[in-house]
Amino acid sequence: MSTIVLDPTVAPLPADGVIADRPASLDGATVGLLANGKLNSEEMLTALHDVLADRFEFGEVVERNKLNASRPCPEEIIDELVDLCDVVITSSGD
Repeated sequence: MSTIVLDPTVAPLPADGVIADRPASLDGATVGLLANGKLNSEEMLTALHDVLADRFEFGEVVERNKLNASRPCPEEIIDELVDLCDVVITSSGD
């Protein structure tokens, strides 16, 4: 029997790859928190919020849960987060 070793790493992002711009600060920003519906996804976002809130003064926080990790996020939630938020942080629980 032969052994197969899989390498889980990925190649670095190519120079022409696109990465979303990161804000210099979250002060005054409307931050979206999107849980994926898995166990503990909301708790993880709450803990992250608490850590970030010690460092930044958010303008507002918008919390949503897509409720089903195996399904894409409903368009209405995505549209709402795009309209209301400067940044969105997502979580996956378990």
